[in-house]
Amino acid sequence: MTFSAQLYDEVHTIWQQCAQHPFLIEMATGTLPKSKYREYMLQDYWYLNEYIKLYGILINHSQHLSHTKQYNEALSELLIEIEYVHLPAMEKLNITPTMIEVGHPNATNTAYTQFMLNTARTSDELTGLVILLNCSWAYAYLAKEVVKHYPEAVQHALYGEWFQSYVNESYQQNNQQLIDQVDALAHHLTVTERNQILTIFKQCAQYEFAFFESVYTKAESRDAID
Repeated sequence: MTFSAQLYDEVHTIWQQCAQHPFLIEMATGTLPKSKYREYMLQDYWYLNEYIKLYGILINHSQHLSHTKQYNEALSELLIEIEYVHLPAMEKLNITPTMIEVGHPNATNTAYTQFMLNTARTSDELTGLVILLNCSWAYAYLAKEVVKHYPEAVQHALYGEWFQSYVNESYQQNNQQLIDQVDALAHHLTVTERNQILTIFKQCAQYEFAFFESVYTKAESRDAID
C-alpha cells in the first residue's frame, strides 16, 4: 500500500462527514444563506494568509532544487489566485477592505493554522508537504463527492464557481502531483514515522470539519440580513 493510500484511509470517514455537512449540501442545493458564505469567505481569506506560510517553511526544509522551484511556483500561483479570484469574489459578497482589516480569524481557524505552522516548522519536508496536501486533497475530494450527488451545483449563480474551481482538471492534476510527491518522499519512513505523520494528517482533517462547522454556526445569527 502506498503512503498516500494510508493517508486516505486515515481520513476518509472524516471527509465523508465533511461532504455531508449542511454547509456544503446547502451550497450544492443553492439554499445556503449568503451570511454563512460571507463568513466562510472571510475566514478562508485569513486562513489562506497563514496557509501561504507553509510554502516558506517547505522551501527552508527542501533538500532538492527542483522542489524549491516547485514550492516557489505554487506560492506565486496561490498569491495570484487570492488577488484575482478570492478578493473579487469577496467584493461581490459586499465584503469591504475595512471588514477584512478590522475582522479576525475565529478560534477554530486560529487553532488550525497554528497547528499546521508549528508542526511544519518543527518537522521535515515530508511532514510539511503532507500538511499542505491535506487542505488541497480535502477540497479536491469534497468538491467531486458533492458534485457527484448534486451535479447541478456547478451551475449555481453564486456557489457554482466554488465547485468548478475544485473539480476542474487543472486543480485535480495539481493535487495529484502533490500526492505523487508525498509518495516519492515517503519510501524511507519507519513504521513509527508513518504513524506520526498519519496522526498529523488526521488532526488536520478534523480541523477541516471543525472549520466548516464554525463558519456555518457562527453566521446563523446574521441570516436575517439575507
